[in-house]
Amino acid sequence: MYDRAENKNRYISDSVMETALTLYELNNLVSEVISSVMPDEYWVEAEISELRVVRGNCYMELVQKAEDTRTPVARASAKCWRTYWILVQSSFERVTGRQLCPGMKVMMRVHADFHEAYGFSWIVTDINAEYTLGDIARRRREIIARLKEEGVFDLQKELIIPLFAQRVAVISSDNAAGYDDFCNQLQNNEKGLAFSVKLYPAVMQGESTEDSVIEALDRIYKDEDKFDVVVIIRGGGATSDLSGFDTLSLAENVANFPLPIIVGIGHNRDESVLDLVANMSVKTPTAAAAFLIDRLAAVAARVDAAATSLYGVRASNGVIVVTTKQAENDKFNVNVSLGYYLKPLPSLDYMHYASTSDIIDLERDNLLSDPEYIKSPTAYFSTMTAKSSPAYMTQVDMLYYRMAMGEITQEEVNAGLDRLRGNDYRREYRKKLQHLNLTQDYNVTLSKGGGKNDLFFSARYQELGQYNRYDEARNISLYLKNTLSVASWMKLTLGMDTRFNRSEFCQASGMGYTSAMPYDRLYDDDGQPVNRYIYNQVLAEQLATQDGYYDMGFNAAEESKHNIKKTDRQYLKLFLHTDFNITKDLDLELKFQYERNHAETNEYDEENSYMMRSILNEFASRNDDGTLTYHIPRGGHLLTGNTNASYYNLRGQFNYKKEFAGKHDVSALLGGEIRQDKNRSASSERYGYDDMRLTYSMVDWATLSKDGVEGGLYSALRRRSEVLNVYEEMHRYVSAYFNAGYTYDTRYSLNGSVRVEQADLFGTDPKYRYRPLWSVGASWNVTNERFVKDAGMDWLDMFKLRLTYGITGNVDQTSSPYLLAYYLTSLYTNSPITTLQTPPNSSLRWEKTSTLNFGMDFMLLGRLTGSFDVYRRYSSDLLVNKSIDPSLGFDGKARANNGEMQNNGVELSLSYDWLKKRDMSFTTSFSAAYNKNEIKKVDYEPTDALDMMREPTSNYKMGDTYNSLYAYRYAGLTATGDPSVYDENGNVISIEQVRNVNAVVCVGQLTPKWNGALQLDFRWKGLNVFAKVVYYTGHALRDDVVTLYDPYNAIEGGAIHEDISRRWTPEHTDTDIPAMGLHTNVGERNYHWKYADVNTESASFIKLRNIGVSYTLPQGLVSKLKMKGITVKAQVDNLCYWAANKRDIDPEAFNANTGTRTDAIMPSYVLGLNVKF
Repeated sequence: MYDRAENKNRYISDSVMETALTLYELNNLVSEVISSVMPDEYWVEAEISELRVVRGNCYMELVQKAEDTRTPVARASAKCWRTYWILVQSSFERVTGRQLCPGMKVMMRVHADFHEAYGFSWIVTDINAEYTLGDIARRRREIIARLKEEGVFDLQKELIIPLFAQRVAVISSDNAAGYDDFCNQLQNNEKGLAFSVKLYPAVMQGESTEDSVIEALDRIYKDEDKFDVVVIIRGGGATSDLSGFDTLSLAENVANFPLPIIVGIGHNRDESVLDLVANMSVKTPTAAAAFLIDRLAAVAARVDAAATSLYGVRASNGVIVVTTKQAENDKFNVNVSLGYYLKPLPSLDYMHYASTSDIIDLERDNLLSDPEYIKSPTAYFSTMTAKSSPAYMTQVDMLYYRMAMGEITQEEVNAGLDRLRGNDYRREYRKKLQHLNLTQDYNVTLSKGGGKNDLFFSARYQELGQYNRYDEARNISLYLKNTLSVASWMKLTLGMDTRFNRSEFCQASGMGYTSAMPYDRLYDDDGQPVNRYIYNQVLAEQLATQDGYYDMGFNAAEESKHNIKKTDRQYLKLFLHTDFNITKDLDLELKFQYERNHAETNEYDEENSYMMRSILNEFASRNDDGTLTYHIPRGGHLLTGNTNASYYNLRGQFNYKKEFAGKHDVSALLGGEIRQDKNRSASSERYGYDDMRLTYSMVDWATLSKDGVEGGLYSALRRRSEVLNVYEEMHRYVSAYFNAGYTYDTRYSLNGSVRVEQADLFGTDPKYRYRPLWSVGASWNVTNERFVKDAGMDWLDMFKLRLTYGITGNVDQTSSPYLLAYYLTSLYTNSPITTLQTPPNSSLRWEKTSTLNFGMDFMLLGRLTGSFDVYRRYSSDLLVNKSIDPSLGFDGKARANNGEMQNNGVELSLSYDWLKKRDMSFTTSFSAAYNKNEIKKVDYEPTDALDMMREPTSNYKMGDTYNSLYAYRYAGLTATGDPSVYDENGNVISIEQVRNVNAVVCVGQLTPKWNGALQLDFRWKGLNVFAKVVYYTGHALRDDVVTLYDPYNAIEGGAIHEDISRRWTPEHTDTDIPAMGLHTNVGERNYHWKYADVNTESASFIKLRNIGVSYTLPQGLVSKLKMKGITVKAQVDNLCYWAANKRDIDPEAFNANTGTRTDAIMPSYVLGLNVKF
């Protein structure tokens, strides 16, 4: 131990200053003291405030916040070296079903470390995943509470899904079986109803789910007038996949979306926050399709003038046209269609990546300026190649490593760097492993009508295009419906819908064109595979010389054929409908439906795949006799999953419609429904698996999960847990509803509805449980008034006024009047654990939203039609957090009904027929929408400026516009090339923190104030030409600025911005790009630069959404070919755009708040052919 008393005078005496320590010596002394005083590991509870993975190492900032004020009371930095991170991350995800991320509370095992250059940090060796399980539930409750506090939680519930919801925008993966199931269900529905579906592709699993879905919503928002409803669907997935739907930002975007959103992400284990905020949530994509079909069918059955009080031009004069598909009487009709959808690879030029040469220069300069390298290159690389914490080494690192070891000279290093400059891994990866995305769609339908029997059958086959060469997916669907007229008063409908999907996708890590440095290669000049090393290359080469260990080289081209996940899905629906005509005016519908969904997944990881080679080496221990013990058995790995879901639905509905005295129209319906949903899933894994013999080996999981073993890759003990899960869930629902409408003389209409929903998810107190939801509406058809006709206003074809008001309610399904808890089994004690979720709340009541809408619909001169709406939506009694006695637990918070938000807006739609003849027409349509949002009531104030800029949907002030763009006031570069900003007092600050919320300014809002579209349609005989232009304005975005690379932001991968070539250096000061490669205190330089107001711009843009042509061959020619009709179609989407910003940013391929580009939206091409026999 160091004796402080013995050396006291050495540091305080002015007479011996020549003996003063250097800073390195002092820090080295501190390091020795910490190592000797704190040699043990400790379990610590903390919250992750920041997390980033660099070269396989995880860097975290930890914080502890006061329970009452939520202000930080302790902060610390933590590192999880790659050696531990691989195990910790995978084990955590297997247990929790989530990825580690900022905002998550964790229990970590750590030991203290003090580095002479980088200071103190905690080194993480393990994370107790079970501790976080409870916090995940708490975090979800907090997100929901925040949404309610913001007044947005039930904004979607305010929206009424249009009765005629036939235009559907779908957000899903373009290769998802769930999307195909959804489309098949709509296309082959037993009612013969027609739907228009457009896919907005998005990533539906993984880290980019949130941003990708939000971007898809943004694209739909810009085309809002084209759709009635949005459906977000996914065909199931792993538990961890659900984490992307449990985020505050995505929930806020969904809650504030102007169109009703139906969520069917197909998850059997849990209910996401997205499910709770959406207008409606269903378990599967097919259930979403069934809802739309049943809803439209019910509307078609009760078309009446009362509906016109709610829906203007589409229900003009009480006549509503519902498009259906029906067969001609007594004839077989055959329809054959095929479609080809071509999606080019997204442009790499749009990403504005740095050149390989510029990246090499930056990496070289960063290394040569590192104080540790300057002091001793051999010691520097010795640290990187230590088995206790091996670091990822690039090819640039390897060149300088070999020079430090005396293997090559400086001239050879320079020559090696020059050879690397000519490589571009990004483009080579694209060329070798990716290709154009081509989807092929073939469909055949047979129908026969007339008499007492109506028959409809369809078959469809799809080859779903993929960007990755070795991925594939295909669908087959069959549909059959037969309607029998049993008697004059009874009809019986029987049907079946079945679908089969098979997909194969590579699950290997390290894939993607930016996953490697741009100077890496897939193949050498002779066409031979070139390995790169995800694990430390020096240690990997040493390991390769030892008997029994596997090679650690990685090549993406080789791995793309391994780790294939095969998924087989089968869907079956059987339905039986009976319709009874009780009287002329009254009928009864009884419907029963059974659905079954089965999915089986098998991921086979071959023994020679990088994943298995790495795992086998990691858990292979060297024995005293020199042999190896493989704690993970040699061979392959099989991960299997099975999901079975069954749904029973029984519904009865009375429909009444009668006209009295030629002027009084009355309609009503009364119905009830019962439903049961049951889901069961299981997953397991096998090691040492032989796919030919179907054999596997046993694993000592008790040792691996608790004690751990020392393997070949790391000096520390390694742990691993078994994947073994079984889950079952069942819910039952009961609902009753009533709707009535009255129209007098086609002039005045009134409409009202009420609905009561019950489920096993709600509490038992009738005072809060049975509160109904209701709405009323009225309309006045002015053009049917006598005074209009007497005035001779022949130019006024139709003029109608509408007024609606309704109240909707919601009960948070994560809250309860009772104390809620769930059970787990401890990994360490094998004993049961109870985790409390929510405290009891006897006063829990419905949240409510009131919606008032006034509108008018008109038609002039037989050519101009339009509608104009003004609305006000006000949400109140929203559930938010409330402080309680911390000694009661629950983080000192409970839920109370509070929080308010208001939305006001106007919408205009116009259409004009410039030319309207039998063989020729030309129509233009224009739409515009404006929305103003204001936060009316919140019970908290943000305390951190950085939180406001990073998460503006969670941190704002009363009176703010929701989802504002906040920024620092930029003060320019300092004399040393550091970015600087003004603090709340106007002082210029660089490096140091600026966290006072008064230091930031609002530079705009992220949501457009205005949006609209202009559509052109020209028809001449069988030729139809169409085009659509959309516009969005009144919002802002944050530029995609370059990262200021430093020890915490390492130069890694190919996604490096081109602005590194313009960075500040002592020799190049005439620039606006800050300096990089600092190795001293970097503070918050990156925040000051990224969130500076100078790096914000207008997000306004105009885009040619689509342009196309279709042609229907003349009937005379078609008849000679023994056919009924032939139509061909060609269309181009997203051909070109104009944007107000000057950074070549397409706002639709960009995250406006984080300032990051996504894949470019390329022009896509559609070719179609439809033949009728």
